[in-house]
Amino acid sequence: MRGSLRLVVLISVVASWSCAPERGPVASLDAGVDASGSAEGSGSGEGSEPPAPPYPDEPAEDLRGVVMTDRLGDAPVCADPAACTADYEAFRVRASAYARPIDLAQVPIALRRIDAGSVAQVEPRLSPSALRETVLDGLGIGFLMPGLDARTLEVGVLSRTDRGAYVEMEVELRDPWVDSFGAILLVPAAPNGAALLAVHGHGDTAAIYRDDYRGADHAARGYVTLMLDMRAMGSGPAAITEHVVARSLMSDGFSLMGMRVYESLLGLKFLRSLAEVEAGRVALIGHSGGSSTGNLTVRVEPRIAGYISDHQVDYAEWVAGVNVYHCETVAALYPFSTQINDPADSPVPTLKVPYKYTNGMQELFDFLDARTAR
Repeated sequence: MRGSLRLVVLISVVASWSCAPERGPVASLDAGVDASGSAEGSGSGEGSEPPAPPYPDEPAEDLRGVVMTDRLGDAPVCADPAACTADYEAFRVRASAYARPIDLAQVPIALRRIDAGSVAQVEPRLSPSALRETVLDGLGIGFLMPGLDARTLEVGVLSRTDRGAYVEMEVELRDPWVDSFGAILLVPAAPNGAALLAVHGHGDTAAIYRDDYRGADHAARGYVTLMLDMRAMGSGPAAITEHVVARSLMSDGFSLMGMRVYESLLGLKFLRSLAEVEAGRVALIGHSGGSSTGNLTVRVEPRIAGYISDHQVDYAEWVAGVNVYHCETVAALYPFSTQINDPADSPVPTLKVPYKYTNGMQELFDFLDARTAR
């Protein structure tokens, strides 16, 4: 997003700057900042390290932590996802023991070095397990992985509509760490046992993905389809909200991209828990910023049956000069971005397609059918 925000957003930066607290309540940690602006240490808090999550292909943990209930007629907690940021500020408090506060003045220095070509891609490439740990550390979410499958995830059904080929449900997922976010769940009349998680891009919603990116077509073909509503993912003037929350999380060594990856993992967990879905037949698709998210998600969760991506970034996205950040501003991941974005290197079978799927849907359907076949 270097230089791509509209002028009205840039003018509003100064007024918005005070909205992002420099630092929330944190535990006393001995965490330093290296020359690139990345916090040192594992981000595991004081005391012993949590156990490493299963890798690469151990069985899923107990999924009985998913609790699905009818809340028909209830209003969503977050009616405008692009403007919803309070839960991320609350996350900083909940996760304070794992914070690694950084000097925000170092972030633009690191990004300018990247823009100047002074930061090289890491060679030789990392092993899958080493890259997984690097991604988790760079995103600041490693501490969320142990027990993720067994952790309670509440899913409320706010509405249910029979569309003939599938039943459409407006659902709300609530997690103890990141609280509530919405999604659209499509359950086919004749499910084929496979499922698909879709993550939309900036300025979009789950409903836009369903309609404009033919998300409903997957359900009509038998796939249980979950389309997430990503928070703080607006475009144009609304992008300043993303900047504010990204900067706020960054100050404690977390990241907005980390929140997006974690919420995607929760969506996958929910799909695997459904009676209509065989746990090993769950695939992932992204569009734009949803692909930037998915490109990292597959590095963290190799149990995904297949993945479709239409976009790649180097995770050093920002607007220089006014220091406007983005969910894709994760400078610590820049040296690994070439490997992250290489489908041939991915632990999950990956189909790289043109932006907005302009080759048509058939290649997507064929890939998903092949990857989720029994």
